[in-house]
Amino acid sequence: MDSSTIKKQNLSNFKQQNSKNNTIKGTLFALIAGTLWGLSGICAQFLFQNKNLTPEWVVCIRLISSGLILLSVAYAKEKNNIFKIFKSKRYVKDLVLFGILGMFGVQYTYFVAIKYSNAATATVIQYLGPAIILIYQSLRNKSLPSFVELFAVVLSILGVFVLVTHMDINSLVISKQALFWALGAAFALAYYTIKPGNLLNNFSNICVTGWGMLIGGVVFSFIKPIFDISGTFDIYT
Repeated sequence: MDSSTIKKQNLSNFKQQNSKNNTIKGTLFALIAGTLWGLSGICAQFLFQNKNLTPEWVVCIRLISSGLILLSVAYAKEKNNIFKIFKSKRYVKDLVLFGILGMFGVQYTYFVAIKYSNAATATVIQYLGPAIILIYQSLRNKSLPSFVELFAVVLSILGVFVLVTHMDINSLVISKQALFWALGAAFALAYYTIKPGNLLNNFSNICVTGWGMLIGGVVFSFIKPIFDISGTFDIYT
């Protein structure tokens, strides 16, 4: 076996190992993200039910403060490159839609669903989002999902059905408002997952997420100003 063949084999092995490592990292990050998202829902439920804060104010202050923090991190790493995203009308359009319909949309619908139900119910129903993404991708690519993927979609839909009806098709065990907003959160989750694909191919994830959060929070602050505060503020809040 000559040296060039050995090099090709080594390169192929390296790529395979790197791909496997990326898959493991991606899966780990997805699990952590889901856990932290669920934890944020529990904290939000406490604020709404025990401290009388509103979803509108919590989402607004959360998006603006998080956006500023992430953009500060991005600026420390990328300097003025974080502003290049505004040099193209197409990028600006995608970013504004992502910020308002995606980033703000997914958080607002989720927190309002929690207000009308609870964190567990809202989170379970919202995680129909991956099933919606799978259906969308299948229609877009004109290809059927695999059996495993289809089985997962059926299970997720069945799980939500059991959760909201307790197997009684003639009644709901949660309010119509809770179901409406939680399903809205599922579609918003799908949108905010798919929409920034082009942006993420050209800019860092911290930059895109930071601008998306800041834009979503600033736009909504004209409807619900962050200085219009209601509720109880103490150490637990």
